[in-house]
Amino acid sequence: MSFLKRIFGGLFGGDSAAPAATTQPSTAPAAVRTPPAAPPPAAPKLFIGWNEMIDAQGGIGGYRLLPRTLNPGQRITGPALLDALTREQAARYAETRPLLIPLTLAQWQEADFKTAVGRQTFILIEDFPELDTATQQQLTQHIRGCGAKLVAPRRIDQAPLPWDVDALLIDFHAEPLTQLESVVRTVRQQNPALRLFMTEVASWSEHRLCRNLNAHFCLGDFATT
Repeated sequence: MSFLKRIFGGLFGGDSAAPAATTQPSTAPAAVRTPPAAPPPAAPKLFIGWNEMIDAQGGIGGYRLLPRTLNPGQRITGPALLDALTREQAARYAETRPLLIPLTLAQWQEADFKTAVGRQTFILIEDFPELDTATQQQLTQHIRGCGAKLVAPRRIDQAPLPWDVDALLIDFHAEPLTQLESVVRTVRQQNPALRLFMTEVASWSEHRLCRNLNAHFCLGDFATT
């Protein structure tokens, strides 16, 4: 009988096999995926142009450095600028000729530029006129303490020489020539040792005018003509 049950049990409802277990949906929470970290911003790709500074004799007396970034809209940081100056061997060049390096206060505070300073390094702080007096004094001491000379851009709405600086950067076309001559005379009386950098000089005839004003260096497109 047991033999027949084994053969026909399925047909006559004998020992039926146990129903297959029903798989219950898992109630465990799905693993939370952490989004991939955003890649760090690309370091600014810098190149530095060398702009000739023409002296009173008409020769190349030194250079103004012009940092530019290849990443549009990206700010040039102090460390990135210092790295570019190191690659250009700015300190070595400034041991023999004047080198004008433009910086902002923020860039100067972000890196130690002492390693980029030579005996004839001129640091142009582009936003110097907008700083308060205490900051100007501290910055002046710091720059000179690093062995560099301080250059400030002249603003025509300010006094001829409102700061204790080593040089002025003057836009040749910012004011009438007669007024510019008056400013230069006043500056010479206040500080005979002050260096004058004339920028936006467009022709050799204007260079001759700057020479008559006893400007030390002229900067502009005229140097390429």
